Amino acid sequence: MTASTSIYMLLNNEFTHDTRVEREAMALIEAGHTVTVFCSNKRSHQTPLPAKENRHGIKIQRIFPKRFNTYRALSIRQLQAFVSLVFSQPKPSAIHAHDSNTLLLGWFLAKWWKVPLVYDSHEYWASMMNSVMTRIGTQLQDSATPDSEVPSLFARIKQLRQVKAFETRLMRDCAAIISVNQSILERITAGLDVPKPQQRLVIRNIPPRFSLSPEALAGPNKLKHTLSLPDNSKIVLFQGGITRPRGIFQLLESMPILRNTIPNAVLVLMGSFGGDDSLESAIIDWMDTHPGMAAIQPAVPPAELLSWTAGADVGVTPYLNTHENHYLCMPNKLFEYIQADLPQAVSDFPELRGIVSGYGVGETFDPADSASIAAALSTVLSQPQGYYQGNLQAAKAALNWEQESQGLVALYRQLLKTP
Repeated sequence: MTASTSIYMLLNNEFTHDTRVEREAMALIEAGHTVTVFCSNKRSHQTPLPAKENRHGIKIQRIFPKRFNTYRALSIRQLQAFVSLVFSQPKPSAIHAHDSNTLLLGWFLAKWWKVPLVYDSHEYWASMMNSVMTRIGTQLQDSATPDSEVPSLFARIKQLRQVKAFETRLMRDCAAIISVNQSILERITAGLDVPKPQQRLVIRNIPPRFSLSPEALAGPNKLKHTLSLPDNSKIVLFQGGITRPRGIFQLLESMPILRNTIPNAVLVLMGSFGGDDSLESAIIDWMDTHPGMAAIQPAVPPAELLSWTAGADVGVTPYLNTHENHYLCMPNKLFEYIQADLPQAVSDFPELRGIVSGYGVGETFDPADSASIAAALSTVLSQPQGYYQGNLQAAKAALNWEQESQGLVALYRQLLKTP
């Protein structure tokens, strides 16, 4: 294989520690390809990121001045990016577009250079657009909505429908479509009439194999030590972005119920609030009225995450069925808990249930019912020590990036006809 097999990845975000993009890029580099990630730089002028960077062999170029926050800006900036790339970069071997907001740019570039286009959908975007349209429809029916806003709301609905149709049209010309699980892949490709053979592949957001070192095993429990929790605490861990649709309030309300059977249970929320100050204040207020039941640990560096995760007793994923993207989700934490040897309790949704029940590594619950959440957590925490470990080790052996990345490497080997 030669350096001429170069892949351009497009990312409509700031590339700092986007684990999926970084893992995919590294897997392709290790397979002998050259990978360049073209991404955004939304940092302020006071803390700018370098325009060009090389990270572990990944060439990074921050060519977009900021993230595309509106569809009008998306169109204008992608046109600017197209002109910039075709006149400043050599022809690649393939274009890899991450998510729908880079698909248009990827399509133009692939047509211009006559190279394969790979569409990598991290979410079920059509479902999220449906959710937005439903909210707009509710506003239109609300008598309190000013008449002056009605035309813009109708225009927004029309725009979102056009975006959905446009995404479907562009996917027809992709050489391959990748998504994060089988359910989402089937939905985004359902009824997709393609003019030529098209590869379709699931690449899940799975971390590499992880085991604590003997030194870490002998050291203090990071969660208990940092948060000053009692040694006999049973830690229920939620990690990742802390938002309302992820069932945080239902999870909080499950804790007094769980305490009836597991009196030393403590909920730890480890992550960030994404700037939602009202949510953070509401959770702190709840904690003040329920002393000792919950604690907040700010997000930790990705490289250290699993060593913190391993300090819990059960991982929890209480996502609500706010739209189909949540209902079909397979979040990173699902696999991070497994690699950290944690049994887990998850919303009774198809993909979550398929992993947790399929591998026998935990329990499921109704995320809208705090009593159901408490019952599932109680079941996991009441099991004798080591009850889930055999199943967890089998899951770790199957669900790791070293195994998962082979599908991506094989896909590019076929697309680019490389040995």
